[in-house]
Amino acid sequence: MATQQEIAGKLWDAFQQDRFVMIGLDGAGAAPPQPMTLLMDGNHSPFWFFTSSETDLARALATPQSAVATFTKKGLSLFASMRGRLSVDNDPGVMDRLWSPMVEAWFEGRNDPRITLLRLDVQDAQVWLNEGQMLAGVKLLFGVDPRGQEGQDRDTVDLD
Repeated sequence: MATQQEIAGKLWDAFQQDRFVMIGLDGAGAAPPQPMTLLMDGNHSPFWFFTSSETDLARALATPQSAVATFTKKGLSLFASMRGRLSVDNDPGVMDRLWSPMVEAWFEGRNDPRITLLRLDVQDAQVWLNEGQMLAGVKLLFGVDPRGQEGQDRDTVDLD
């Protein structure tokens, strides 16, 4: 069974490879989950997302809100669910550090007035490792029941 530190390390590695999460607001006035590109400023929370001020998500954030973000690694070997506070944080220094040609492709230049930077301060995260899925699939092909043979590692990890 993987340790909490090993599971967190696998999550950070997965974030380096796959940057897409589904993020939405929780509770009253919730905005439904939508795909966003997760940006990191180091291996810790907060996470950052560029969006347009014209999106439902940005419009709903007049004040910080409770949010949920989910992540699935390509190949389905890792899943994560993160809860935290989502807010607008148009800090020019952070925007400059995170700006890239990929971000610019969504806007009309760095001075586009619609650019909005969202900040997710993660309060808790659950991570599931499912690294035996491929082996389970092979076993099924050969008529072997994979149940009970490949366990999932799951733990709450600290992303700060």
